[in-house]
Amino acid sequence: MAEFLTEHHDWAGRFPSGELVYAIPEVALGSLARPTSSHPPARFDRATVDVERAFARLCRGLNAVGVWGTTPVSFPLLRPPVPPPDTAAMRARGWSVAQMAAIGGLVDQTTGANQRLVGVAGWLMTEPTFLHAVGDLRTRWEALPPFLRPRFPLDRGCVSADDAATPRVRVVEEFVAAFEPVLDRWGLTGFATWDLPVPQGPLLPNPLPASSPAHPRHGVHLFVPIHYPLQGDDDLLRRVRDEQRAQAADLGIDLSFGGLAHPETHAYLVRLQHLERAIRARFPGHRPRGLIDHIEEAAAVVLSLSTDRVRRLRIDLAACRRGHRTRVFRRPPR
Repeated sequence: MAEFLTEHHDWAGRFPSGELVYAIPEVALGSLARPTSSHPPARFDRATVDVERAFARLCRGLNAVGVWGTTPVSFPLLRPPVPPPDTAAMRARGWSVAQMAAIGGLVDQTTGANQRLVGVAGWLMTEPTFLHAVGDLRTRWEALPPFLRPRFPLDRGCVSADDAATPRVRVVEEFVAAFEPVLDRWGLTGFATWDLPVPQGPLLPNPLPASSPAHPRHGVHLFVPIHYPLQGDDDLLRRVRDEQRAQAADLGIDLSFGGLAHPETHAYLVRLQHLERAIRARFPGHRPRGLIDHIEEAAAVVLSLSTDRVRRLRIDLAACRRGHRTRVFRRPPR
């Protein structure tokens, strides 16, 4: 990564030194390199597109969504799903039909779970209360001397036990004392960046002992004896959702967070937000005329949606961030 930034120093010089830069997906670059119907000037010239494409490919090769300084930023939830092994290749290796079906099912389950977690990230990044909590944490982190700031990705292990016993990191411990309750309240394992919270996924079974620092602090815990016969009419899903909403209420969180409804739409919101953030970073301090049109066209390509749907999503995103989520989504029943 350092070699790339050195080679393309003119491009890298557009960003503050050592700051976070997200990659723009390759498929979006075409929309930024051609004029829109309402605003003729293209946003990127050919040379810029070539560098942006090279940067996007470099990040993809590193399984990263961007770079912070010279450090790749990993956030698998926004990466394309890993495709299953090629059927012909599996057959050539002597895999049975059952084995191929099993790996296909595993890929489908993982993709589905990740999509739901992207939706959770979308809800969080459009929730004013959460954004306020993250803003407070960020202020605390930035107030630390640079050499004492815990490095990203931030999680419960961002300060080791040895460091905690050292007097010189007491200020770091004060940050951690504020940081971990945020993870607990919002069901996170950490932050890839301040823009990208990492939600806790389901644990089935849960391999973590109750005393483990990584053990989730809330959520619905089930105990099913090995002898108990589960049946399709147990109404288990409804009871789990009811418990999720009850816990959200106990935590003072909007009920829509409990058993998150509309995960697909919320996933669109965070993907749109992330893309717009990446594009806007290329124009610091000003917004060129027609930039929004280019962003909407790029988002339509990336999300495989119409530009009208993208415009509606941008309106919905802004409404949620202003605290008007119930105008966009119906409140779940109590």
